[in-house]
Amino acid sequence: MNTELHAEIIKLIVAYTLVGAFVFTVVVTCLSMVGIIKLADKAQQNKLFGILVVELATGCVTFFLGFLQIDPKAVQRDIEKPLQLKAQTLAKEKQAVQQVADATAKRLAASEGQLFAAKVQSEESAAKVAATSASLKLLQAEHERQRAELQQLKTQSK
Repeated sequence: MNTELHAEIIKLIVAYTLVGAFVFTVVVTCLSMVGIIKLADKAQQNKLFGILVVELATGCVTFFLGFLQIDPKAVQRDIEKPLQLKAQTLAKEKQAVQQVADATAKRLAASEGQLFAAKVQSEESAAKVAATSASLKLLQAEHERQRAELQQLKTQSK
């Protein structure tokens, strides 16, 4: 799996975690300033306010620089883009393989056609040879008959 995809998801998780921490710090700081939450020491309230300012500044800088993203749709697009490119590449490869398979099937069909034609021609030649052989046997038989007749005529004329 591509680690860049994981990095985008981790950035989104970190961004939402920081937003949650920021909201919690804002709520606690505001409640302590109003007096609803009593802190043991006034210095804690000042530190909490300082942390709030640092969180605000850090959050603004990281979002401005684009390190963290809050928009899940943008993260989804960033994740889907390489997957879509991979799917397109696979579709092109599949199409190329299909074209090769189709061309091979056409060549195979043409070869089968040539083989069938050669078989038919061979069978025709075999039939011609058989017919010629039969004709030759008939001619030989006729020749033998005529020779026997000739021999008979010679013996009768003597």
